[in-house]
Amino acid sequence: MQDIKLRNTLLVIGLTIGYLILELGFNARLLDIVGGAATTREVHDIEVFGRTLSGIAAALVVFQLMLGRRAAGSGPAWWKILAAVLATVVVVYFSIKGLVEYLVTTSTPQFRQMATNTTLVQRGLVEGKIRLAGIDDDPTLFAAPEGKAFLAVFPLLALSVQQLEEKTRDVKLELIEDAVSRQLGGNAGYFNAYKKAMEDVRKQYASYSRVAAPSEDDLESRQDKAWNDYLESLSRRGWTPETVPPGAQQSVVRAVQKKGVPVPANWHPADEYTFRASVKSRYEASMRKASRGAPSIPPGLSFPAFVAHPTVQGKLRTALEVPAGTRIASQYGTAEDFSKGLFKPVIKAIARNELKKYDAPPEKYAQGGPLMEMGLDAARAVIVPPIALFFSLLGAIGHFGKLIFLSLKAGAAVAGRMRLPRAEKLLGHAGFPMLAIVVCSIWLALSNIDNRVTSSELYKTMIGWATTTAAQDDAAQQWKNRIFGNVIHVVSVGQGYGYPMNEWIRTQILQGFDYGYAQPNR
Repeated sequence: MQDIKLRNTLLVIGLTIGYLILELGFNARLLDIVGGAATTREVHDIEVFGRTLSGIAAALVVFQLMLGRRAAGSGPAWWKILAAVLATVVVVYFSIKGLVEYLVTTSTPQFRQMATNTTLVQRGLVEGKIRLAGIDDDPTLFAAPEGKAFLAVFPLLALSVQQLEEKTRDVKLELIEDAVSRQLGGNAGYFNAYKKAMEDVRKQYASYSRVAAPSEDDLESRQDKAWNDYLESLSRRGWTPETVPPGAQQSVVRAVQKKGVPVPANWHPADEYTFRASVKSRYEASMRKASRGAPSIPPGLSFPAFVAHPTVQGKLRTALEVPAGTRIASQYGTAEDFSKGLFKPVIKAIARNELKKYDAPPEKYAQGGPLMEMGLDAARAVIVPPIALFFSLLGAIGHFGKLIFLSLKAGAAVAGRMRLPRAEKLLGHAGFPMLAIVVCSIWLALSNIDNRVTSSELYKTMIGWATTTAAQDDAAQQWKNRIFGNVIHVVSVGQGYGYPMNEWIRTQILQGFDYGYAQPNR
């Protein structure tokens, strides 16, 4: 029996060590993402890994308990243990997902509107566009572990910052322009899109120009022939253009129109100028049809003139997502010319439209509102990182304590085999107290340790605003605020101190496993 218990304990120790390696490596990657102004997609991807690891953490506890019952002779079959472990992973995974979805979908329009703006400010901090008074002036701070941990919880804390809108208005448009530039792939990426659009236009122009430009001689010849045919038809009735009787003029107009000359209904039979203009109009229409060009594009244009035509400009603006009124040239001399002539004007125009969303009133972020989806994405970006960091840190601390607990149990089993009853008894009874001591000691230590972020005036002010929003006589809410402040502090400090070791585990032991996130250069 002792041998079975020892083997089971060693098995669980091995699985726990394996879990801790994955969890700590994930924790480092998680901090890179959530402390670096993650996109919606990146938050979603890392959230999936986080929920899965949390499920595995809970499943290890279930596995250990059921394995202990089996060793005692009253436990379930292996298939039941496996089913319980898998069920635990699924239940925890979807429970955390449900918690996040509940918090996101039940967020208020005010929360979503503020979240939209605070996540923008967070990106400004990452990119160095915004400087915060009351915090270390070191420009490398937000690339350091404690800085990343602060950035991860910053949006949640910033929701309580008074007059946040006024404090960030001047830099907001610039931040939006940077975001739009990234979405379009920067100047080089957008130039590639421009080149592709122009290739399509050149194909259209090739089709358009296959038919020769209208020849003045050809046109004049057609006009002469049509006029002479008209004169001949009148002479057969003994008339000339000037002698057509008033009562017959309308029948003459209809006869001319039937011949394919689109003269107006009020045309006078002697008006040769309008007759020739109508022949020209018909001739140009036939040229356009033959060239497959848009009906509004006159034939014979050069390529730059073709590109400058409103019809082609409209198609280009649609293809390149260019705001109305922006002129697109057929070519740009240099990359700088392209940037000044098209890229920057486009960025500024799109950013001005986007700014209206950030400045929109909260009711537009409400359920069914035009900015609901944007608000939900922002709320998720604010809510997920602290929750993910908290569960990751909690799982690491808990399983580190459990590893000590299991090690003591294994030591007790070894002492029993070596016939050392006192050592066996001491180690056997020390497991749970040691587990509690380790977890509580780590938590208390992190609660009372500061780093250069948590010791800053800015952090203390933000925590103060975030934890004193309730009425002074609301004791329950005051306790919730204290717990919230403590959790934020533990996450901020713990992540900062743990990152170097966790990143070493990820890069060395896990050989750079990226958990689905290849860190870009921002």
